[in-house]
Amino acid sequence: MNTRKCPLCQKELTYNSERDCRRAEEKQRKCRSCTHKTRDPKTRIRYPKQDRWVRNCPECNCEIEYKSGVYMRDSERRGKKCKSCGIKEYCKIRDYNGENNPFYGKKHTEKTREKFVEIAKNRPDDYISEQGRKNQAESSKKRKYEPFFDIWLRKYGLEGANKRYIEYKEACSTSHSGEKNYWYGKKRPLGVGNGWKGWYNGQHFRSLLELSYIITVLEAENMDWKSAEDEGLVIKYKFDGKNKTYRPDFIVDDEIIIECKPKSLQTTRLVLAKKEAAEKYCEENGMTYIMVDIPILPWEKIIELYDNHEVSFTHKYEEKLKVIIQKIKDGKTVK
Repeated sequence: MNTRKCPLCQKELTYNSERDCRRAEEKQRKCRSCTHKTRDPKTRIRYPKQDRWVRNCPECNCEIEYKSGVYMRDSERRGKKCKSCGIKEYCKIRDYNGENNPFYGKKHTEKTREKFVEIAKNRPDDYISEQGRKNQAESSKKRKYEPFFDIWLRKYGLEGANKRYIEYKEACSTSHSGEKNYWYGKKRPLGVGNGWKGWYNGQHFRSLLELSYIITVLEAENMDWKSAEDEGLVIKYKFDGKNKTYRPDFIVDDEIIIECKPKSLQTTRLVLAKKEAAEKYCEENGMTYIMVDIPILPWEKIIELYDNHEVSFTHKYEEKLKVIIQKIKDGKTVK
């Protein structure tokens, strides 16, 4: 054991190596406690008390805040940079750009993505403190973002910027369309799209047109129906040379596929492509495809169903409905 005793208090001191122990013995070094007690108060450096310990980054001149003066002085002595500049410098040294990135050309597996979703769901609301949120907000205000179109405009002029923007949009469309789309062939999550989404007696609907058809036709005529999306009915089709999937609205009596679509949209190219694929599917499976459009229920009827707990909406549309109810109470017209 590399040990010796303090010359003042005789406390046993342990050292990592024989050399350190020998040097301490030669210089008659005291233990930490005795060194502190025998130090001359006049030679002790005292720093004024302050609430914030701040210094500027030598690279970008942004403020860096420290917990104590000890950490700040140590960083000042070493010439440390802020976290952002440090990461940039580290990446330059290691050269993680492009093909040198270990994750280059790879994608997360479906299992990993599900884990990310699960972590996000179970994350507590207060995982970031109120002060942390304020710091994030202040930090985002200080950053200056310049739209990439403005950068192109400055570098290449209007014609060059427009050309690059068109190329960018085409590249985005190619990389996220058809089978490359993450949601290709999958059931769409709740809340996607602009339609009013909710439930009627436990059955999910994706628009007020669907809700109106359920109540005024399917339920009124006591039909045997179910949601085509809940049944997992997926019809594949091609549009502009790209593979896509289409999920109709309802299946009636296990032999009729119903699609609710406003007349103004029934003649669009996309809807016609879906209709053609659905009719082909029905012909192959001995079914019938019908596209319908009916008047939407008046707001008074929808509010009555909502008050009777027969209809419920997602949080987004519940808030919208509350606004509409208040407008009706105030005597205002609601479209």
